[in-house]
Amino acid sequence: MNFWHMQMHQNNEKWDWAREKEVLEKTGYIGMGVWVEDDPSNPQQTDFETKMQIGDIVAVRRGKELIALTQVIGSYEYTEKVTDLDWFKRRRKIKILDWYKNEYNYKVAWLGTLKRCSSPTADTTINIKKWYEKVMS
Repeated sequence: MNFWHMQMHQNNEKWDWAREKEVLEKTGYIGMGVWVEDDPSNPQQTDFETKMQIGDIVAVRRGKELIALTQVIGSYEYTEKVTDLDWFKRRRKIKILDWYKNEYNYKVAWLGTLKRCSSPTADTTINIKKWYEKVMS
């Protein structure tokens, strides 16, 4: 099982979009749009498609603000059929494990759309794993 953190917004100019919770509740998906294909300097789309697995844990965030802890329950999907609410063509079915509460006081890094928690000593990795352990206990 891998741990990830990602943000979902329609584009970098829409920081005020703030509909992530609605998307998660109504669609049951996490996802991202389609960017420049096969850009080796930006592997996020490839990671989402090929490295993320069923059972992985994904903390959904808006910048540094955590929103939900989710678990991937579906394989990678690509669709041309999108709406205003589920605008992302690249997607994975998830189940929501927990909604973030301020009293948790977990901190995460905010750079990038999708990032795997690969460093066991990084604060982001530690906090997401703590959150997961709290939910599972």
